[in-house]
Amino acid sequence: MSAISDLVYQMATAQMETPALDGSDAGRWAWFADLYDNPQWGLAATIPNFNEAGGSVGRLCRATTTCERESLMIRWEALSRLAAIKRTESATAEHHAWTAVINSGVDVHDLLDDIEYGGTETVTSAFSAIISAHSDVNAEKFIAQATNAWESYRTATQPLAAPLFLAASSDRTVAPSQLKVAS
Repeated sequence: MSAISDLVYQMATAQMETPALDGSDAGRWAWFADLYDNPQWGLAATIPNFNEAGGSVGRLCRATTTCERESLMIRWEALSRLAAIKRTESATAEHHAWTAVINSGVDVHDLLDDIEYGGTETVTSAFSAIISAHSDVNAEKFIAQATNAWESYRTATQPLAAPLFLAASSDRTVAPSQLKVAS
């Protein structure tokens, strides 16, 4: 097992804390949104064939702490069903990304039912997707960027403004060879 795979395994087995395990709901869901649609390290940018889906999930994550309960439940239920279907027909990395979406749906239920949630399954599924799609070196860089970004979200008490890079169209398509890993 590679060092980065071992790190994600440690997160999944509670030997190591995952990002978004604590903090405000607003901060957690803003970070989850970026986990899906950040243009440098989010799943939309790092997982082939997940660009448009990552953007949609990111927008729904941003709405999670401000949206009316019934509307939110309907939207997450529909997205979770789509994810269950899509992951059965996807390559490994995309399969893990869709699994993260399903796990986010479970976290939303917990949030709305006032049950403690940590997002561990969402985070480890997303990180597994990144590991499956990239070399260990690049996966480590993307995961480090995501983990480091969590610190700026941890203490947020209000929903963070939607970044300007969110696009409703599929013009965000990026070939894996075009990905830039920040150092």
